[in-house]
Amino acid sequence: MDDSGAEGRNEPAEDTGLSFGGLTAFAGPQAVVADDGHLAVGTRLDDVTIVRFIAEGGMGRVYEALQGMPCRTVAVKVLRPGVLSSVAAKRFHQETQILGRLTHAGIARIYSMGILPRLGYALPYFVMEYIEDAQPITEYAVARGLAARERVRLVREACQAVAHGHLKGVVHRDLKPGNILIDAAGQPKIIDFGVARSTDTDAALTTMHTDIGQLLGTLRYMCPEQFDGTSDDIDVRADVYALGVVLYELLTGRSPYDTAGKAVHQVARVVREVEPRALGSVDRTFRGDLDTIVSKCLEKDRTLRYSSAVELEADLGRYLQGQPIAAEAPGLIGSLARVARRHRLAAASAVAVATAVALGVAATGIFAIRAERSRLREVDARELADAARLEAIDKAEEAAAERALAGREKERANAEAETAKRLLYVANMRALQSALADGNRSGAQQLLGENKAFVPEGLPLELRCVAAELDDALVVLETVGPVTEVGFAPDGEMMAVTAAKGPMAVDTIVRLHHGKLVGHRVDRTAGGRHASFYSVEPGLRYAAMPKGDTAWAAAWSTVAESPTPGAPGGGRPNALALSPDGSRAAVHRKDGGIAVVDRPSGSPIATLADHAGRLTQVMFSPTGDRLVGCDINGSLGIWDASTGRLIGRGHGDDGTTTVASLTFSGDGSRCAAALRSSVGPDEMVVYDSLDGRIRSRFVIPGQRSNSAAVNLVAFSHDGERLATACRQAEITIWNAADGTATGMLRGHSTPVETLAFSRDGSQIASSVASGKIRVWNTRTCACERELIGHGGRVPTLAFHPDGITLASGSVDRTVRIWATASAPACAILPEVRDLTTAAFSPDGRLVAVATEGESAIGVWDAATAERVGSLEAAAGAVTQLSWSPAGDLLAGAFFTPGRDGEARVWRPDTAAPVAVLGGHTRGVVGVVFSPDGRCVLTTAGNGLVKAWDPQTGVGRWVSPAAARNPSAKLVAQFARGGCVVAHGRPQLLDVDSGVAVSEIRDRGYVTCLAVSPDGSLLANGMALGTVYLENVAGGSIQARLVGHTDSVQSIAFSPDGEVVATGSLDGTARLWSIRQAQELRCLLGHSGSIETV
Repeated sequence: MDDSGAEGRNEPAEDTGLSFGGLTAFAGPQAVVADDGHLAVGTRLDDVTIVRFIAEGGMGRVYEALQGMPCRTVAVKVLRPGVLSSVAAKRFHQETQILGRLTHAGIARIYSMGILPRLGYALPYFVMEYIEDAQPITEYAVARGLAARERVRLVREACQAVAHGHLKGVVHRDLKPGNILIDAAGQPKIIDFGVARSTDTDAALTTMHTDIGQLLGTLRYMCPEQFDGTSDDIDVRADVYALGVVLYELLTGRSPYDTAGKAVHQVARVVREVEPRALGSVDRTFRGDLDTIVSKCLEKDRTLRYSSAVELEADLGRYLQGQPIAAEAPGLIGSLARVARRHRLAAASAVAVATAVALGVAATGIFAIRAERSRLREVDARELADAARLEAIDKAEEAAAERALAGREKERANAEAETAKRLLYVANMRALQSALADGNRSGAQQLLGENKAFVPEGLPLELRCVAAELDDALVVLETVGPVTEVGFAPDGEMMAVTAAKGPMAVDTIVRLHHGKLVGHRVDRTAGGRHASFYSVEPGLRYAAMPKGDTAWAAAWSTVAESPTPGAPGGGRPNALALSPDGSRAAVHRKDGGIAVVDRPSGSPIATLADHAGRLTQVMFSPTGDRLVGCDINGSLGIWDASTGRLIGRGHGDDGTTTVASLTFSGDGSRCAAALRSSVGPDEMVVYDSLDGRIRSRFVIPGQRSNSAAVNLVAFSHDGERLATACRQAEITIWNAADGTATGMLRGHSTPVETLAFSRDGSQIASSVASGKIRVWNTRTCACERELIGHGGRVPTLAFHPDGITLASGSVDRTVRIWATASAPACAILPEVRDLTTAAFSPDGRLVAVATEGESAIGVWDAATAERVGSLEAAAGAVTQLSWSPAGDLLAGAFFTPGRDGEARVWRPDTAAPVAVLGGHTRGVVGVVFSPDGRCVLTTAGNGLVKAWDPQTGVGRWVSPAAARNPSAKLVAQFARGGCVVAHGRPQLLDVDSGVAVSEIRDRGYVTCLAVSPDGSLLANGMALGTVYLENVAGGSIQARLVGHTDSVQSIAFSPDGEVVATGSLDGTARLWSIRQAQELRCLLGHSGSIETV
């Protein structure tokens, strides 16, 4: 039989007739000897592999093994084939069950159990804890030369483990040095519960039946009652006796009895009758408490021993702590009894005398007995308290360990999750940058959404920059629901928006005036419309709807279905279409006809003649005097909207043709219909809406397949051209007069859903289901712009009269306004040429400009582009302009090669000079105001830094900067605790005295620097392309930013101090996260050095 197939599994190899605990052993009472005495190295027991043989006990062999899951070294105990019997198998299983109930640091744990099938029999085994470098307690003490107190401590710790078993109802019954092992850490481990007896009722019945008439355990460690041959009378005090023998041997190195070479019955007589030699008589140093403790353990009468290992452990603890022990030295009676057992004949002779004496002191003895009983009761109570205390300590320690482990695991998991989020955020930013560089804007939007989820409150600068780059809209308006229609007024001052809100439709009028977006919302109800004024711009207040706005509010239409007041025939039918002025609606009547009704009152105006049945498409002309509609049979009609008279009918109702799309020209004079035929080619028909005549009719070539069928038509505003879109995502431009194709627009990858011509016909806007919009040039057929921003379908598009502005409405509940061409400059400053430097005032209203060849500095109104002042300049080129924080002063630095330079301060509102800051050699290259405006720093080409009072021009101090290159650019910034200047090497100077407070560590040539908004952090740009972030106080490095391949020319902090922007000679600008010290974005596009960020 092959052993490998069933090794280690909890199932029998064959039915042997005897079963226990889920395992099957061989049948028969006699021992069966196995063919192979040992397990071979490499034998597998389930997920355990045998490594080596360790030792052999009374019932089993122990092996070292390696467990797979979890990976650890274990010990495997296998029942020895030489003693294999049903009784031994039951005892082996009993040990497994006992060990499984015991969970204590001082007891070897059991992990699993199973059977090992062999030919004709099965060997039970169990997997248990492996004790590293284990030694019996006596060998361990000798090898390490332990003192007596250390040996007592080891026995006390073993008592704690045995006490745990006693509390669980388990008596070991075979305690000896070989079963008390000490591991490498000095922790005692109790092993080999093979002869242990459970004191539980159910387990005890089996155990007692198994042990009747047998002597178990090692003889010299057995208590007197164990030699009686019955096991039902053995209790925890047998283990107390064995612990006393172990303690005796551990302290003296010898056994308390002389049992060498004696037979079993002789050993039994010695243990029962001979008193052991007192511990104090072997070694005088052990007299006293320790002798008393050992003597109490070795009492022949078990009632005189410690009642449990708990009590013994407590007394050993008192001894080690120098406290009084509970045990007392034997009294007179005890001593006499011991002498009597040693000298039986002399004792018999003294009985008579003792009896007489005893009768004499009987009365005294009674009182002594009572006192002893009282003491015993106190001892019992103390033992119970000690046991409860130990159990409480165990439970408290276990609970504390579990709580600490759970807390550590939670902290570790939270830290790992936070780290993973940060790494994913940075990885997404890099992938987002690559997506933008590759033109994959949809992928970039997805990555942006993921990173937004990582930032619950307030987007950081880098995400705001990316969001702005991914949304091309000039303005985004949120609506109450999906948008169905947008449109501009002819003068472009107003925009109408229709959005669906449940079963209702909401009209919004948006006014465009001086850059502000203001509108009102119209909610239709059964009784009409209710208007409430509201603002879509933050900061504007709610107010009542202005007088006179009712007229222009009613001038906007909607195609959304909505309830209307009573109509002919009763009921509240849905509107098929509304007239452009909103005063009329086309509705279905109950008798199947189509009626035109007055919206405010519901009164009938006209009924469409020569028509029966429901219309699928209905549309008013832009002028409101015509109504066109078609039914499911493909029949098309044009009616007079005022009288209901049929002006003309388009084509037959043979059921082979359907109308795919209808549209009017901008002036309402023409109507176009895309006809889809089931038997012939698709056609485009253009009707004259005045008389119903066909103006042109032409076949749309190549439109035979369903995927190529026309599904959308748009007229140019002048009616001269048509645009059609098919399901193949192609757009064709046609001459409406003769049907010739004038252009093909290709680029969409999905079907086009919306088309719109600009007012002048030069552009076409189209949208697809993803929300992407494209703007086409109708002359070149090229895509001029791709507009990204909507998050869903765009069902409506409208061009502004200016021709360069587009409005779009989407199901994402937003209206976006786009620029279809490059936006014009906010203002153009006339006659400004060869600009050298410029600076905006703190409030942004004014801009100071310096140019080459002009002797004055110009001050301009930034909004109107009007020159409001001229400031008299000094000789030389203006190298820098700087406004005071309050905006009341302007300072300029002047530089002329080979000549001394100066700086000047003016009052811009009056153009009056305030101060001249002179005395510089080699020119002034920089000027900067302090944050409070009370000090001005000027830097010169010779490496000097000067501080001035800007109001008086009086110098405060002069400080030379440490320059490594005389031609180096000198830069200065104010920081917390002083000002930082760099002339190739940065220094921190005191603002009041100019004395160097500290010289920041020299890490290379500094080309530029910036200070964080709170003044605590300094960013140094280096000539080699590295950026150092340093703490101003102390100069320690917070981060090192590496990415540029050439000199860093400019640095700037974001207002919140979270991001640093850098510009370099390598032509790139980069955004860096200060907290993560990683690059967020690389901005490409410059062809040369970036000098300012």
